[in-house]
Amino acid sequence: MKEDIFDELKRYCPRGYITRDELKRITGGLICGRTMAILDQTGKGVQNRQIIGRKTVYFIEDLIEWLKNNTELINFDN
Repeated sequence: MKEDIFDELKRYCPRGYITRDELKRITGGLICGRTMAILDQTGKGVQNRQIIGRKTVYFIEDLIEWLKNNTELINFDN
């Protein structure tokens, strides 16, 4: 059985949170920090986020939930 992509994200982020700057690297380029900044500003981004100093931090569980809600599975045979 294939590993769920969201489980893989959780495994790559053992500390439980991720900064906006790390999004592009940890998602393999699927979403970048600038895109998420725009979504956050328009109210369409991850709702539970923290701003620490000049960094925006997302808790991995909230980010995964947001990704699940904003992902469409197409032509998945397995």
